Amino acid sequence: MTARLNPLSDGLQRLRRLGLACLAFVFLLAGGGLAGSAQAQDFSREHIDRYDVSVDIGADGSLAIEERIRVFVLGDVFKRGIYRDFPLSSLESWQPDNPYRSVAAFRDGQGENIARTEYTGGNYRIYLGQEDVFLTTNQYYTYTLRYRIDRGILQFDDSDNFDWNIIPHDWTVPIRNWSVTLNPPAGAELLGSRVLSGPRGTEGNPYNGVLTAADGGFALSGDSLPAFAGVTLVLAFAPDMVAPGANYPVINDAYYAEQARLAEERAAAEVERRAREAERAQVAGIALLIAVLIFAVLAVLLWMRLGREKAVMPPVYPRFDPPQNVGAGAARFISRQGNISNIKMLITVLVSLSVKGYIRLEDKLITRLEDGGEALTPSEKMALSTLRLNRPDDTYVIVEKDTTTASELKKAAKAVVTEIRDEFRSTYRTNWFWSLGMIILLNLIWLTGFAASALDSIFAWAMLLLVLSVIAPIFSSVFRAAGKGWFWFILMPIFFVFQIGGFVLNVVGNANVQSLLSNIPIMLAFGLSTVALLMIPRHFKNYTQSGAEMAAELEGLKLYIKAAEHGELQEEPEPDYRRFSLIYPYAFALGLNAVWAGKFANEMASWAAAGAVVDPWYGMHHNRFEDNLDSFESGFQSAANYSPSSSSGSGGSSFSGGGGGGGGGGGW
Repeated sequence: MTARLNPLSDGLQRLRRLGLACLAFVFLLAGGGLAGSAQAQDFSREHIDRYDVSVDIGADGSLAIEERIRVFVLGDVFKRGIYRDFPLSSLESWQPDNPYRSVAAFRDGQGENIARTEYTGGNYRIYLGQEDVFLTTNQYYTYTLRYRIDRGILQFDDSDNFDWNIIPHDWTVPIRNWSVTLNPPAGAELLGSRVLSGPRGTEGNPYNGVLTAADGGFALSGDSLPAFAGVTLVLAFAPDMVAPGANYPVINDAYYAEQARLAEERAAAEVERRAREAERAQVAGIALLIAVLIFAVLAVLLWMRLGREKAVMPPVYPRFDPPQNVGAGAARFISRQGNISNIKMLITVLVSLSVKGYIRLEDKLITRLEDGGEALTPSEKMALSTLRLNRPDDTYVIVEKDTTTASELKKAAKAVVTEIRDEFRSTYRTNWFWSLGMIILLNLIWLTGFAASALDSIFAWAMLLLVLSVIAPIFSSVFRAAGKGWFWFILMPIFFVFQIGGFVLNVVGNANVQSLLSNIPIMLAFGLSTVALLMIPRHFKNYTQSGAEMAAELEGLKLYIKAAEHGELQEEPEPDYRRFSLIYPYAFALGLNAVWAGKFANEMASWAAAGAVVDPWYGMHHNRFEDNLDSFESGFQSAANYSPSSSSGSGGSSFSGGGGGGGGGGGW
């Protein structure tokens, strides 16, 4: 039985070995194909035709490097020239922040202009070429870079290592051919070598870099490299090649222990520095807070002189009629001392025209009616003209999300406001000189605080306050136009300050709990300063004599509108349709239209039941005309403020890219 099974077993074993061999052959072919395809590059587009690097190692450990880079230019990547990135993230403790010295550039053998240099993304970048000179396309250019690295050799107890990303890994185009020549000092003994090629992090040599000895030095070359692939060369020489010095230590256990000790000292010094700075910040913050509080008292005293000039304001008592020769739009302008929204002003004028019977307002449509019986103000005439509502049955369609409609409505609103401003600008004084002086004084307080304390955090707050000084008057006007009150003027700055407080401290490198607590007085001072910036432009205004008289009449009209019940005020007129219509546009202008409509709710119901009013301006559905008007206003505001959204079109290295130097480059 056994004798009969053995031949069968041997046959099965042979078949299995044959199958495994075939499978291995298939994988070998596939792997070779993948490797070949991975290394095949498209050199019909812009690329580096040759990248030749020459390195001379000095007896003092310095590196004199020359890079010759021959690029093919089509004008897509390389327009004016090339840029070269030199990394600053892998420096040794004994090297300066930027060790790349004596950089010289050439193009086709002639000196090349270095357009500019910058520090970006952990690199030192140089741009070769000129901003306004473009390269001729469809030809080759050879750029040469020469530079020096002091103390670039790594010294260990058992070897002196050249560990360098000799072909940079971050070039944005492929490299067709590359070569390296390296010349060590005379008598240097090579102990070992390693070549690593490919994208950053590659642990092998898939691009077949081959190192050979040549003329007392070494030569290295290999296969074409794709974009973002490079070569790292590690050469270990006998430890006597470079002599160590006081500022050029040997890297061993003692070196690492010394570095750890220095790191601990730096950490302790940083903790002590932060503690001292936190104490200074607290003292400076309290001083700033006191100074800003004194400023606030001064601002209040000045406001009482300028903004509360009682001598100019007549007594306010209930008034049952609007001021003469003051339309609804002008009433809004005067009551807000010019802090108005153009679109809201146009809507106010349209409501007045609707009440007077000149137009009918519907959800998305304005229709011109027969001329009403009441005279029109100049701003009302301007609204009809700019919206092309000149004759009966003319219409204006409000199209939402339409740039043409938005432009037309903004233009009409601006024309209406200009008309009112020209007529009633003399009703108030801005006192801009005093406002500007106080804002400058506030900024000087903060700049003085920085000069006295030399704290980066105070400087950051001072610069932010300077920016706010420019935009705060605009923000105040917009906020006032939106009808926000004192609560928002105080709450918003506090919210704003504590939102950005952490950000400011993070920017200046003090984002920790201790710094945050010590900076609270500074943040409070800044919050108070922000409130002052918002309030000063608004409240330093006051009325002229004529403006004060109109404002007093409007305040008296408010008392009448807000009276809870009919008969509450002496000599109050009867609540008839004419009275309701006369006052409604002014109630709308003053933000009290809902109050006025509610006051006449019972009367409107009885007028509708008795048929006492034929075709009222507010329509036949008296119980929801306010909702209809709100809907009209919302749609009108949305259409007028529409703007299309913009779109936007982006002991030696063990892996490739682990050495010193390297970086990358591209075109510009």
